[in-house]
Amino acid sequence: MGACERVDEQPNYAPMTGEDLILIWQKQRDPGAGDELCRRSWPWLVVFFKRFVPFHIAEDLTQETLLKSLSTSGRFQLGKGTYKSWLVTIAAHTLFDYGRKLRARPEFTLDRDDVTDPSPFDQFASEAPSPEKLLANFEFAEALFECVGELEFRHRAVFILHGLGVERHVLAEEFQCSVMAISMVYHHSTTKVAACLKSKGYTFQSGPDPNVVTMVLMRFADEMLIYTKLAQKGAQQ
Repeated sequence: MGACERVDEQPNYAPMTGEDLILIWQKQRDPGAGDELCRRSWPWLVVFFKRFVPFHIAEDLTQETLLKSLSTSGRFQLGKGTYKSWLVTIAAHTLFDYGRKLRARPEFTLDRDDVTDPSPFDQFASEAPSPEKLLANFEFAEALFECVGELEFRHRAVFILHGLGVERHVLAEEFQCSVMAISMVYHHSTTKVAACLKSKGYTFQSGPDPNVVTMVLMRFADEMLIYTKLAQKGAQQ
């Protein structure tokens, strides 16, 4: 290399937030920013997916999610949630797409060795489900998603946000109503969802583990934006 040849200095990505990096990727398609996003997101995405599928499938879904996030980066809007909440929504949809493919394959099987595939994340994630439980999880999740989706927005938002752990007095402040009103909306929403599930042959009691319910709630992008805003507000107080 000649002494007068220019060498572009690489940015220091370490102090940048996920929001900074995805915006750089949007505008410049900077490979370094994309690599840094994948490096940071890979471990916790694998843990997220490992709650529902065997480890080797969790890795495949993680890769698919990250590729989707980079190819659709133009949909991320600063001020409408964090990069992580946006990525979680993509991950939830990726998981549902995988579940639909399984349901379309009547010959679906998994080797028992695959189900118990050792994972370096086992200390953080639950044990992978059996093939039968895996398919049952997806079938229940699809039914729950349809039932929650039938609620009108205000009822759906209260059902989802309270289900994700937002306290009722916080929801009352957000929706400018009383705690009693929130309680009534939540009760009405729960009753309606329960009736819908019953019509499909499910109940909350007979459903899968709470991780599946959480994954379903995370699919609703508009409500996740409110959840992120409330979480950020709580962190600042």
